[in-house]
Amino acid sequence: MLGWLKESNRMLHLKAGFILFVACIIMQGFVISMYNIRIDFTQEQSDAVMVTMSVASFLCVFFSMCSVEYIQKAAGGRWDWLDVLAGSVAPVLLTVVIAVLTVVL
Repeated sequence: MLGWLKESNRMLHLKAGFILFVACIIMQGFVISMYNIRIDFTQEQSDAVMVTMSVASFLCVFFSMCSVEYIQKAAGGRWDWLDVLAGSVAPVLLTVVIAVLTVVL
């Protein structure tokens, strides 16, 4: 696994995906917090919002990784799905953890 991450700067893709995921969650949290003042969310609604935010953040990371690969291909490189996967690993895992924790807790 570590050897796979060392190829083609995949460790950088992993870090970029994680940072982008966290930044999207924080940004969406700020937006939702503005509405929380006027809307009193129940616990179930808050859980649903958190899961939705994590899925939306994952999609943001996935499309960002795909756009980087598209730019690389347009510049004469090749499309590498493994780079997209490397950037999406952490967001997928975090999304699953968030979804499981909201159901369990």
